[in-house]
Amino acid sequence: MPGPAAANHDMAEIQICDWGPGIPEDKLEEVFDPFVRLEDSRSRESGGTGLGLTIARTLVRANCGDIRLRNREGGGLCVEVALPLAAELPQKG
Repeated sequence: MPGPAAANHDMAEIQICDWGPGIPEDKLEEVFDPFVRLEDSRSRESGGTGLGLTIARTLVRANCGDIRLRNREGGGLCVEVALPLAAELPQKG
């Protein structure tokens, strides 16, 4: 997926960033695995099963797109989603 400054006219690109603690670099892909939860202090009763990012990636890729995470310089996390424009989707036969 192109970086934030790249222009890609075939894809709609969305970037959402926060100022939180980010995610350790070695966990940026692991968090997309089912039931992975990095926050040990949260119990299942307080919310989260570790399926949200798994579902998000599955849906985005099912629509010929991609989703990735990266840590921001100075702290925080960015989620980058790229989806093909509607005119670019493959036709169902």
